Amino acid sequence: MLPIAQGIPGVTVTISNVTVPADFAGQTPYVGEFQINFTVPPQFASMPAGNYPLSITVNGVSSPATINTSPLGPLVLPVTP
Repeated sequence: MLPIAQGIPGVTVTISNVTVPADFAGQTPYVGEFQINFTVPPQFASMPAGNYPLSITVNGVSSPATINTSPLGPLVLPVTP
């Protein structure tokens, strides 16, 4: 039987300049796997399609602006209204 996922408080998600609280953030029952659930704010339905910068913050500490790709690239959320 798998253990129940443990939640982490104080997690927010920022898309462009809009910040929302995470619906759930925590470790899954699988070792080394973390999950963050969030709802894309409704104003994105009327925004132009594109890649919007994405940042995760845990208790005031933000994720890096780039991800380890080759070449390094920004962490983005593709939005198609």
